[in-house]
Amino acid sequence: MIYAEYAPAVGDTRGLGLPDRQSWRVLVGQNRDSDPLSRSNFTCALESLGGEGEHVEVHRSGHWAVGWIEIILINPEHEPTVKIADDIEAALADYPVLDEMHWSNLEHEELCEWAEQVVQSAANCNDIDLQESYCVSWVLRHFDQWTYNDGQPDDDEIAAFLIESGHGVKEE
Repeated sequence: MIYAEYAPAVGDTRGLGLPDRQSWRVLVGQNRDSDPLSRSNFTCALESLGGEGEHVEVHRSGHWAVGWIEIILINPEHEPTVKIADDIEAALADYPVLDEMHWSNLEHEELCEWAEQVVQSAANCNDIDLQESYCVSWVLRHFDQWTYNDGQPDDDEIAAFLIESGHGVKEE
């Protein structure tokens, strides 16, 4: 699709702004609410293209529905870049993941960040000091043992686990 035909969401104006890029090709995009797969594919596509440069641009803008968007634009007159973009589109048509390892690592990093926030919150709410032995990866191995309320493990169960395992000490 060329930028002149691109609209981020139904009802948005096609080809908004960028008058000198209307014929450039839109390859992939991401936004504030993109899932790890979309973000991984965006990053891997941009890396495959050699990053931003004379024939590859990332257009960034605010958006009323999703906060912000980024799209990769390709100069249609630069054959080597067009060939790489064609290969990326063909790969995504066959299978929706450009790089399994990158996607897996991104998901793992985000899980660890979420778990860290959950554990820190439980420790703070229960006046627990985390010990030097505390490691979020170790705690993740035990997340399936806890009761979940609205997608979050119960703070009291996490606190009890931290104390029982020696990774947390109740503040005096």
